[in-house]
Amino acid sequence: EEKNHYYEMLAGSGKFKKIEGSQMQFFEAWYHSVIREMVDLKGFRKEPEWISKRLNPMVAAKDVEASLKLLLQHGLLVKTANGLKQTDKSVTTEDEIRSIEVMKYHSNIMGLGLQALNKVPADHRDISSVTFPILKADFPKLKKHLQFIRKELRSFAAEGQSGDGIVQVNIQLFPLTTGI
Repeated sequence: EEKNHYYEMLAGSGKFKKIEGSQMQFFEAWYHSVIREMVDLKGFRKEPEWISKRLNPMVAAKDVEASLKLLLQHGLLVKTANGLKQTDKSVTTEDEIRSIEVMKYHSNIMGLGLQALNKVPADHRDISSVTFPILKADFPKLKKHLQFIRKELRSFAAEGQSGDGIVQVNIQLFPLTTGI
C-alpha cells in the first residue's frame, strides 16, 4: 500500500512534462533525447560539432543542428544568455502509449543496447535479464511495478546535479510463452 501511495505521488507530482502532439517528433531519432539531456552536462557547449563528437554512436553535426532546432521549436529546450536550458527537468509519455514514433524510438534504443553489449566494457554497462513463471492475473501488477521503477529513476535523475555523461536505462517486459 505504501508503494501504491508513492507511485501515485510520483505520477501526479507534476515533475514530468508529458510529450504530446507535434512534440512526438522528439522520438523520431534516438539522439534527440540525448542532446536534450546533454545541456545539463558540466562544460556543455551548444556547438553541433562539440555535441556530435560526444554522442555514442557519433551523429553528423548537421543532424545535431537539426535536432537542436527541433528541440527549440517544440519547447523542449530554450535559449538562455549562457546557452541552452531544458524547459522541464524530466519529460515522459503516457505509460501505455502505442504511437509509431515511440515504438520506433524504443526499437532504436534497444539496438543501441545490443551495440553496447558488444562494444562497451562490462565495467561501463549493466545488461542483465531474468526469466520466470507468472500467473496471468499477476501480469498487470508486474507491469505497474516496472512503471513505478521507471518513475523512480526519472525522479532520481530530476534531483541530480549537472552530470559528466548521459546513460540509458531500458526496461523491457514481454511474454515468452502463450497464455499471458
